[in-house]
Amino acid sequence: MKTTLKKYIYELVQLTEQDGDCLRLTKLEGVGPITAVRLKIQLGNGEHFNSGRQVSSYIGLTPKQHSSGGKVKLGSVGKGSCDKPLRSLFFLGPEL
Repeated sequence: MKTTLKKYIYELVQLTEQDGDCLRLTKLEGVGPITAVRLKIQLGNGEHFNSGRQVSSYIGLTPKQHSSGGKVKLGSVGKGSCDKPLRSLFFLGPEL
């Protein structure tokens, strides 16, 4: 069992090193091979997002906003309709 897991981890690292996008993502703090591959799969080339804030909101990393009358009130980071497995990878931190 351990040898197959090590084999899959090795293959994942090899694939990450071969893909330019994944390699750039792993240079971000807290992003390892698993998170980089998951981000690439979920976000694609990112053309359907207008800003980084939209990406953060999609993943579930931005605080909920409760604003009215010109007063901005930010609450806690919401779990709402986000990609929970991807979000959890960011909170778990770097892997491997």
